[in-house]
Amino acid sequence: ALLVLAASLLSSRLGRARDVALLRTLGAGEPLLLRSLAWEFGLLGGTAAFVSGLLAWGGSWLYARQVLNLPSEPRPWLALALLGTAALLTLLVGFLGSLRALRAEPLEVLRGE
Repeated sequence: ALLVLAASLLSSRLGRARDVALLRTLGAGEPLLLRSLAWEFGLLGGTAAFVSGLLAWGGSWLYARQVLNLPSEPRPWLALALLGTAALLTLLVGFLGSLRALRAEPLEVLRGE
């Protein structure tokens, strides 16, 4: 999940720079830009963690039941820890990847197109 997430963040860097430049041109301030990026990265990381966690749990449950003949019990606290950790890692990586877009002058970015 983290590999797909990193590829997604890297591939959308130019688009994010353009979006930030347009929002700044329209009057968006730094707090609004940071909040919108936090929501984007938090939802992206949480969704990736949820889907990958669900697939991993389903695969391990199936393996434990069908191959090993062992009972399998879900642990909700572990799933919540995974969701939180993935969301925080995505926020960190996303903000680090967006620093250039946040610091760039809107005119430079828009002229570069």
